[in-house]
Amino acid sequence: MKNRLIRKIFATSLLSAILFSCGSQTLWTALSTNKNEVDIFPTSYSSNRPYYYDYTNSSNTPVFYDEIPSVTPSRLQPSIMQTMAPIAPTPSNYPFSEVSPFPIATPEPVYPNPIYTPTPIPQPNTELNVKEYQVLLGHTEYVRSVAFSSNNQFLASAGDDEIIKIWNFKTGEEIKTLSGHTDDVNCIVFNPNNQFLASASNDNTIKIWNLETGEEVKTLLGHTNSVYSIAYSPNGNLLASASMDKTIKIWDIETGEAINTLSGHTDYIYSLAYNPHGRFVASGSADKTIKIWNVATGEEVKTLLGHNDNIRSLAYSPDGKYLASASDDNTIKIWNPETERIIKSFDAHTGDVNSVIFSSDGKYLASASDDNTIKIWNLETKRIVKTIDESVNDIYSLAYNPNSNLLASAGREKVVKVWNIRY
Repeated sequence: MKNRLIRKIFATSLLSAILFSCGSQTLWTALSTNKNEVDIFPTSYSSNRPYYYDYTNSSNTPVFYDEIPSVTPSRLQPSIMQTMAPIAPTPSNYPFSEVSPFPIATPEPVYPNPIYTPTPIPQPNTELNVKEYQVLLGHTEYVRSVAFSSNNQFLASAGDDEIIKIWNFKTGEEIKTLSGHTDDVNCIVFNPNNQFLASASNDNTIKIWNLETGEEVKTLLGHTNSVYSIAYSPNGNLLASASMDKTIKIWDIETGEAINTLSGHTDYIYSLAYNPHGRFVASGSADKTIKIWNVATGEEVKTLLGHNDNIRSLAYSPDGKYLASASDDNTIKIWNPETERIIKSFDAHTGDVNSVIFSSDGKYLASASDDNTIKIWNLETKRIVKTIDESVNDIYSLAYNPNSNLLASAGREKVVKVWNIRY
């Protein structure tokens, strides 16, 4: 034992002298508690070759190896483990010629303060699967508006060619073409029982059409400028309309008379949305405000401020708790109408946002923009789950089918596209 200790002290002194005289290229080493294991000392050598002191070698001289022999971390002294760094000599750095008399095994790196790195958990594919379902051809000018009937039978479209087309969206067949407007048709909506369709035009009129016969039933007159947006009340008895004359009119469908005119906006009104409960109607304007009106009294009950450009589209969530707005400021905002607070603002579009709509279950929001894309947002995570970028021009209008996973879009391409969305 005494001789062994003397040999060890001698070896340590010798190696320290070499370290002092030959530079500072240091190899990290560890002491073993077993004499039959290899002791690796921090040292340097003028040939840039690492060497290891071996207790099994009675010559008391360093022995060179091609690789570091295996050292089991569990057998290292704790105080040494805390000062260890990864052992990383490589054959490219050290052209060894000697061959180790020991079986060679690649050592596992030992780190100063081992940090647990968990295995990454595979993330589910959260992006929606979207496929083109139908492309409906027939319009000769920009298509400004699309709408699904709630009975899952029809899709309507209208635009700058002054006509309205009724489609079987399942087969792609055109069922009817409704003619009567004398200027661009900006908006179309089905009534709740799907017997009638209302249309709003730059000819300052609103027309009501019988879907079975294709005949014009009524023409509502009263606005003095283009009518941009219309919305049926949930029971179908009333129709709200918004115009460039800066007013909103509430119409009795049975009589065709305007029963109230709502004034308060200071610029064109581009969008309307009826609250699902029928008590309120929201309007969005070029004056950058959203106003919420009591339909029965005509009173302006709230003004929502937050956008800094024209407000092009509005949509209530199916439960009526939230209101979505789309603007020429390239953003979409989700509001709590009761508190007048913005819940979330989405700003991923790079052009005017022309249309926004909730899915029938209220979990998703779709938006269409002049940047030629449709974006679908998960409202729980507040993240985009799909960008549809297969259009080559501005997209003006979107419509969700209330009974399926179909989404219709239309715009400057003069076609209507129907998308099948797999959630």
